[in-house]
Amino acid sequence: MGDSEIVNKEKEGVVLDTNILLYIYEGFDPLLSIVERFDYKPDFYIHKAVINELMTIRGREKGFAKAARVNVALQYLDKFSNSWKLIDMECRKRVDECLLDTAKEMKLILMTNDSRLKEKALRSGIKVLYIQGKGKIIKSLVPL
Repeated sequence: MGDSEIVNKEKEGVVLDTNILLYIYEGFDPLLSIVERFDYKPDFYIHKAVINELMTIRGREKGFAKAARVNVALQYLDKFSNSWKLIDMECRKRVDECLLDTAKEMKLILMTNDSRLKEKALRSGIKVLYIQGKGKIIKSLVPL
């Protein structure tokens, strides 16, 4: 692999969907898992719409399980706040549309386990990462 390929990979970024953050409750560390899988550290991004969605879920959830998942995700984001960048863009669309628009505009890889969002992203030319299995193995739908 040439130096230019390494430089380009280091500049790649990954934006995380809400559902990926909810796996943190089960012991999955999305940031560390990506670094281990790809042997380099991309820039990590969380869209403001994802944070807002987590806060909305926390506010409306009556059940312990979902609220606990959200709280653990928010604590993780707070603890590792120096490891990711906030995309502080106003978006009046649904969270999925915000993520698609942002990933396309900023040329980011989208990490999601939402099957419809994966399909839309691929149709839009956006690279997709997802997790699979109990071991939370990271997979890619296109070569990275």
